[in-house]
Amino acid sequence: MVKKIQRAVLRVLGAAIGLVGIVIVLVGWSNPALRPLGAALILGGAFLIGLSKRHDREQLIVAPSKSPRESGTRKSIRLAWSITALALIATVVFLWFIYRDAEAGYHEAWPLYSFAISGQIFLVTFLISSVCSWRKQR
Repeated sequence: MVKKIQRAVLRVLGAAIGLVGIVIVLVGWSNPALRPLGAALILGGAFLIGLSKRHDREQLIVAPSKSPRESGTRKSIRLAWSITALALIATVVFLWFIYRDAEAGYHEAWPLYSFAISGQIFLVTFLISSVCSWRKQR
């Protein structure tokens, strides 16, 4: 049951990151600095969705000497912290875009919305990572 929830959260998070990337590409098409960022977010979202599907296949290949629960838990905690780090980097990047927009006189609204979305994704992934790490220690 927990694995299904983790896979579902990973898929939803991947879809959210991919959609943010699509919005960034569409809104900032004329800005050459935004296109690679949007493309990277789209690819990152696709990677997370693919990773959630890969967990299904990994459970079939687990060696009998290892406990599937122990090896999967450590990998999922590492993955959760990796996603949290990526979300933090995205939040800092969007904060920089807000700063650049402030220098120009606040003409664009997308940096603020992108910062808010990436900040929320960071908060959710940080809480999930913290809870998973705390449960592993107990």
